[in-house]
Amino acid sequence: MIGDQLRRERGRLDMTQEELAATVGVSRRTVQRWEDGAQSIPTNQQARIAAALAARESNPLDAYSSAELLAEVLRRLNPVSEPAAIADLANLIRHLGDSR
Repeated sequence: MIGDQLRRERGRLDMTQEELAATVGVSRRTVQRWEDGAQSIPTNQQARIAAALAARESNPLDAYSSAELLAEVLRRLNPVSEPAAIADLANLIRHLGDSR
């Protein structure tokens, strides 16, 4: 079923229903209905969904705003700043610098 495929692909790319909805210009509830099979995906939206997923896959960091990246950094450091968390943060920053 196409809804199941959409859910799996979105999950694989660590994309929320809200993010996909905002990218393709629909509500989160619409994405939920598509994934549940309660509503078919219009042809024009299928192309937008494919483009959104491809963009996320080709350069995942570009899919995030600066605020979202900062939130991820804070999430990884909170509540305990362990050496492993610091190393992960350093790798994330290094990867971000390499990809730009």
